Amino acid sequence: PTLVGYGRIVLSQPAQYERLDQLVEQLIHGMNVQELNIYDHSHIVSYSTDRSKHGRPDLASPEVISAMTGTEPIFNLDMDVPFWQAMFLPRLEENSIILRTTYPLRIENRLTSTQGEGPVMGVMEFRQDITSDLASVVGFQWSIIGITLISCLLIFSLLIFFLRRAERALAARVEEKDRLQAKLHQHEK
Repeated sequence: PTLVGYGRIVLSQPAQYERLDQLVEQLIHGMNVQELNIYDHSHIVSYSTDRSKHGRPDLASPEVISAMTGTEPIFNLDMDVPFWQAMFLPRLEENSIILRTTYPLRIENRLTSTQGEGPVMGVMEFRQDITSDLASVVGFQWSIIGITLISCLLIFSLLIFFLRRAERALAARVEEKDRLQAKLHQHEK
């Protein structure tokens, strides 16, 4: 729509920037996205949810530079605590686990699925707080561990029960055998 309405995409025009800003805000609403940046080929921020970063050339991470030539998105976790520690913390602080996604933006110029992908026209990088999601995963893992331990305890208890029952049956047979042997010796005498 922007290309049709204005002839070309130029985010330096306030109307186009505002239109993109409204669209981005609607899309990321409720997704815990902290920041979204779009970089051009010169690694300059063409769009940012933080307007103070617009036009800055010094913010491109190595992942952004790599995504300019790559074809796959890049995912990184920025964690304040190691994952193994997060398993044992009763509550994780908000913003302690951030998912940083770097995604190459390609021109869609193919008409069929056999045509290759278009060239990269920029890179989108966004940071998303996934602390609550990880807390849910950790809770689920603890419930799996708990259910596994309870199941093992139940199986162990059943095994002990059957072994003791078999032991009593074997002891009764041994006692009966001894009694019959004693009786046989008595008859032989």
